Amino acid sequence: MNLEKDLLNIDFASLLTLTLVHRLRSFSKAAAELDVKQSTISYTIDRLRRALNDPLFVRQGGGIACTERCVEAVRFAEEVLAGADRFATGAAFDPSIAEGTITITTGFLVQTAILPAVTQRLRREAKGLKLRVDPPHQVDAALFDRNADLVIMPVAFEGNGVYRQHLFSDREVALMDPQNALSHSELTLEAYAAADHVSFELGNVPGFKQAWIPRLQELGITPNIFATTYDGFMVSHYVRGTDLIATMASRSARVFAGPELVLRNIPLEIDVEVNMYWTAAADRSPLNAWLRQVIIDVAQSLEPSWRADPPPKNDRSAREKNLGQ
Repeated sequence: MNLEKDLLNIDFASLLTLTLVHRLRSFSKAAAELDVKQSTISYTIDRLRRALNDPLFVRQGGGIACTERCVEAVRFAEEVLAGADRFATGAAFDPSIAEGTITITTGFLVQTAILPAVTQRLRREAKGLKLRVDPPHQVDAALFDRNADLVIMPVAFEGNGVYRQHLFSDREVALMDPQNALSHSELTLEAYAAADHVSFELGNVPGFKQAWIPRLQELGITPNIFATTYDGFMVSHYVRGTDLIATMASRSARVFAGPELVLRNIPLEIDVEVNMYWTAAADRSPLNAWLRQVIIDVAQSLEPSWRADPPPKNDRSAREKNLGQ
């Protein structure tokens, strides 16, 4: 059959071209990255179209969109290319001779909690690798469109061709100025709900909210949010010298804790679950597997999440119920 003959003529370079056009959504950008003429990209995609009997890419607005068959083909191509890379590097992966750039898409919590220790491991064991940290994006967009090696964020995601592993849990606490009256009195639910807050969001992750916000809303409380930022490092600047409080994961909050800022337990038990995501193709990559294990080792070595001395005993559940009525 002509179809079989066309498929047999598809090589690794064609599969790489397909994945680049898919990721960049542009023939011209793919040509620039491969340092070839755009006509070469067009010729390669035309061959793939004939072989797969599908247009693969179609015009949409000012750009191009992928067909369902294209998405399937890209995932197959990634697996084939990962297998080829595995074959070329051999079964045993040696980080000391590895070269290249690894890209991790993540946010403030992971940058403060585990990336410093991950960086130390990389510098000791894999000096030929470079680390790029991209700001948060939706998991599937970061992996398939932006070509991240790993996505590590406190979000839950399920998708075809995406693997997930839970890394660690944390507990949300309040960060505040020591002159704030709430810093030296019991932080009751009433006081917490009435306070003015600072919140932060996960960049380009639509719909993400810190868990304490919907928890209060479930109780019929609309929190007073004075400021919202995408930059976790800015939170301390808003809180310092004011009566504002910021609720954040304890491992991030401890970066700022000290004489100038204090941590308090909040009157809601809210766990933060951090997950690591990667593609099916990356799952077969020796480098990616080694990197994942480094991150797992660091996550497992984390100290327990911070908890202050418990406040005086009280019927918190009853207060939550009453306040939510």
